Amino acid sequence: MDILRQNANTTWDTAFLMGYILPLVAYIKIPEVIWFISERLNGEHHENLENFMLTLHARTFVPQKVLTNTLSDRIMQTDSKRNYLGVVLTTSADDPILDVHNLVLKGRHGYLNFVVIVDRIDDFRIAEETLYVLERNNFELSLLYVGYRNGSSDLYGITSFPEIHIAKRTNFFSSFSSTMSKVSSGGWDAYGYKYKTPLRQDVPYVFSSHDGQGNVVQRGISFSILNVFLEYVNASMEVYEMPKDPLGGDVIDMRAALNLIRNGEVIILSHAYALFSTDDNLDISYPIMVVRWCIMVPQWNRESTFYYALKPFTNAIWYAVLGTFVILCIIDGLWIYVQSLGKRTVVKRNVLIWLIRDSVLENFCFIINIAASRTIRNPSIMRFLFYAAVWFHGFFLTANYTSLLGSILTVTIFRGQINTMEDLIRANISVMIIDYEYDFLMSGGLNLSQDFLRLIRQVDSATFAQHQLRLNKSYAYFVTDDVWKFLAMQQGHLKQGLFKLTDICFGSFYLGFPMEPDTPVKRSMEYFIRNMYSSGLLEYFENNAFDHALQAGLVQHFNTDKEYTSAHMEHVMIVFVVLFVVYIVSVLTFFMECGYAWLKGKRGK
Repeated sequence: MDILRQNANTTWDTAFLMGYILPLVAYIKIPEVIWFISERLNGEHHENLENFMLTLHARTFVPQKVLTNTLSDRIMQTDSKRNYLGVVLTTSADDPILDVHNLVLKGRHGYLNFVVIVDRIDDFRIAEETLYVLERNNFELSLLYVGYRNGSSDLYGITSFPEIHIAKRTNFFSSFSSTMSKVSSGGWDAYGYKYKTPLRQDVPYVFSSHDGQGNVVQRGISFSILNVFLEYVNASMEVYEMPKDPLGGDVIDMRAALNLIRNGEVIILSHAYALFSTDDNLDISYPIMVVRWCIMVPQWNRESTFYYALKPFTNAIWYAVLGTFVILCIIDGLWIYVQSLGKRTVVKRNVLIWLIRDSVLENFCFIINIAASRTIRNPSIMRFLFYAAVWFHGFFLTANYTSLLGSILTVTIFRGQINTMEDLIRANISVMIIDYEYDFLMSGGLNLSQDFLRLIRQVDSATFAQHQLRLNKSYAYFVTDDVWKFLAMQQGHLKQGLFKLTDICFGSFYLGFPMEPDTPVKRSMEYFIRNMYSSGLLEYFENNAFDHALQAGLVQHFNTDKEYTSAHMEHVMIVFVVLFVVYIVSVLTFFMECGYAWLKGKRGK
């Protein structure tokens, strides 16, 4: 006890702190104690610190880690992220060790920390300033030790909700169990705090519409989620006004909105977002879902049926026809050769070649189902049986062709749509993207071709929303698949949609609420979003958002497609085209034969 009491008149009271730390270590089962030690400590401070650390180790045997000016370490990258006890030794509110404490523990400010003002004080303003630093850094559960020159000591804490309030917590053990239970279970109480947040047009997440009485009310998926959650934690929303968009409307600029959090002007946004990177001043809530970032492209609803008559001719049919022709030619060739060997007189070579050539011609006529000009030779029994087999096989091919062509003409086959990066480049369609999302795309380190980048058109968020919501087919658009699901509801009644989501994607991202790092609301929101999954609340909000957006005139139902036409008789034209081509060929052949006969007769004279 003498060791604990030494230096108590000039520095902190180690015995007083041990009376709180030792029970906590035993109760919470702390795996590690992290010391944040100011470089401003003098020799007397270091002597007392050594006694402090040795006594703690002798009583608990808990591993201890010491940090002084390391800003690069992060507790989220260590095993201590699950639990720890922090002890900070600082001289004042402007001590750099508080910045080290803030940065190293990013993501874990909700755990217990003891902040010790190393020198005894007379002016409580030193303690107040230090508490305000803890409040600004969201150390809501941290305790500040204050030693007075009269020898007394106290613990203080600070809360932000519903307003900033400093409270003495020397007897905090009386409510410690209930407080920790409430924090660990997500049952945090905001005591009626009003969260400032922009409420701009951001379909389908946030938008305004009219209720039954004609009053303007806010709607949207993420707005509904946040609104219900804030009611759950006894809080509410207050509108943070932002400037008009470039078109004079209220479309959200997410880059400006995220900077509101970075600058400490708002704590959380009602606009859920996925396409941003977190940093020391910007965090994201527990994810609502994981979304892919892809490209939606327009579809063509009209295709000529001119070549439909050829569509049933699959590769297998062509192979069967070609194989049959080859087999017939081989059999006829062998038959002609064997017949020539059985004759008494030797068949001349040119006669043999003439017979084989005529057999090929006759087989070709048979394959295309026309009669030869004359019978070249008497058919054998084998040839008759083979022709019967070919006819039997052709019967089923014909039945298959008729059935398949009927199906094709009944259910229109649409032209091949854009689905890959190569298809998009080949179609030469401009792809619209919001300017700050283009910056996010380029920061991702993707190897994008110059041909693709040439198609990208950067616009502001208002222009992008104006074109995308109305499904303007002049452009393709970058879109997350949750927004695509919402937009696709507009074309649910069409036989074929106006747009389709391609396989051209640029990664998967967490969709959540942008928020201030380590805000007390984060843990409660995690529990709320998890329960939202099992309750089906998300699907309800999605369907509800579309109905309200439809009522507000922001989207529409496309009930008919004026460009769409079913297959008529256009495919029959190919028959007449073939007849015309054959007629022309026949006429040319006739004149060639006449010319050949005339030349032959002239030479004979």
